[in-house]
Amino acid sequence: MQVVIGIIGNSKGEFLLSTRHTKPIYDDYLEFPGGKVKSPETNEDALIRELREEITIHAEEFYAMDSIVCLFDNLNIELHPYRVKSFSGKPMANEEEDIIWVSKEHLKEKKILPGSIEVFDNLLS
Repeated sequence: MQVVIGIIGNSKGEFLLSTRHTKPIYDDYLEFPGGKVKSPETNEDALIRELREEITIHAEEFYAMDSIVCLFDNLNIELHPYRVKSFSGKPMANEEEDIIWVSKEHLKEKKILPGSIEVFDNLLS
């Protein structure tokens, strides 16, 4: 399964994460906003759509980071992170999720999905 996520930072060095409410596994864990790539979308089109649907922004300038393959709920997931450098709109949670800005210093205090932790490690190394 192909999944895209948006890595969005602010001027305080914090990163935007969303909660997983009402999910069968990892309920209330934090993750980067994003989702599944739908055929015939490109990864970039999926990123723009997912960020618009999940946090009401339009990604304008972004670049691909190294992809990660991980096992999630017995599925092989190919995770495609994108560093979002600019966007229009104000990040707001949709009805099903909450969003939170988290500094790298406070990451260890949070419950974060394993794939998102690996992305953070790559981002901060």
